[in-house]
Amino acid sequence: MTLTLSVMLAGASEYCCDANNVVLGWKVVLSPRVPKLSTAAIPAMFTDLVTSIPELMNTDKVSAPHFDWALHPGGLTVISGVQQAMGLTEQHLRASYEVYMNHGNSSSATIFSVLSNLVKGGEGNDHVVGVAFGPGIAVEMVIFKRYQGSRSGTESPDQYLEAEDVD
Repeated sequence: MTLTLSVMLAGASEYCCDANNVVLGWKVVLSPRVPKLSTAAIPAMFTDLVTSIPELMNTDKVSAPHFDWALHPGGLTVISGVQQAMGLTEQHLRASYEVYMNHGNSSSATIFSVLSNLVKGGEGNDHVVGVAFGPGIAVEMVIFKRYQGSRSGTESPDQYLEAEDVD
């Protein structure tokens, strides 16, 4: 079984976002409240997720800085808010910052670009926290374990990022 955690921010969708049809597609308009609401959900989600993985609980590496982070770059306010809330450095969020600076926020699917950049960046921490924000102001979180074998560069991401199993 793969362990993930999903939280729908209570009442957030009623006043936090709107989508307008424009010539080239949809333009999503988010309330300035979204970064604060989404950032506030992350610490408790992280704690719940980490404490439910026995392999992690048997180590002394259960705090946020012991992980690399693949955070959906929903804006600089979101990235810096999570960085501050979780006691992270820019290095922990390097892939998220890079994707945001080069491509912006491409909705919840941006998490895959961040994961790709993190993998291309080479070695890192043993575990990666993946966080995405989605429709209705939902927050999704997963913890991946890095594959420690050698890579030729032709493998698919599921061959070197493994989701943690839970009892």
